[in-house]
Amino acid sequence: MEPQTFYSKSGKEITLRVQTNNDAPALLEYINNLIDEDIDILINRKLTLSEEENYVRECSESMEKGESLHVTAWDGDILIGKSQIKFGDFKERHIAGFGISLKNGYRSDGIGKKLADVVLDWAKNQKEIEKVYLTVFGRNERAISLYHKLGFVEFGRLPDGVKSGNIYVDTIYMYLNTHS
Repeated sequence: MEPQTFYSKSGKEITLRVQTNNDAPALLEYINNLIDEDIDILINRKLTLSEEENYVRECSESMEKGESLHVTAWDGDILIGKSQIKFGDFKERHIAGFGISLKNGYRSDGIGKKLADVVLDWAKNQKEIEKVYLTVFGRNERAISLYHKLGFVEFGRLPDGVKSGNIYVDTIYMYLNTHS
């Protein structure tokens, strides 16, 4: 994927590009800021640079094998978003897991949709991927709305699937057919 630059709804110049190993420090700061914000992501503790470097290295190896795509979104030199998709393993190779997140101050500005479109277009061009799935916290109405706009359909719900402190939240499961 070649880098792509576009303007958000509010006029911010955003660049989308494939994640590289050099992004580990920025990705660490990004994920730890999301954790501080206590948004609806599964990770609930700050990561170390070593952990993030290992994760980024695994992502690079997966991309080199053509099994995943990890795309970052940048406002100048500030990492403001990330999306990824990864093939399933073995008999689930025809499905791929999808995820996306955006930094506070960049949500509801068209960036998430553009980022998702790039990653999902890649998935739709992979002959092997027939379905893309995701999980989302039941209270994350903004994300659920975006996923519906992208064509995702809810196929299940796990009551109290996530526990954050003393608060339980349903986990919603959604999928998208890529070749229909």
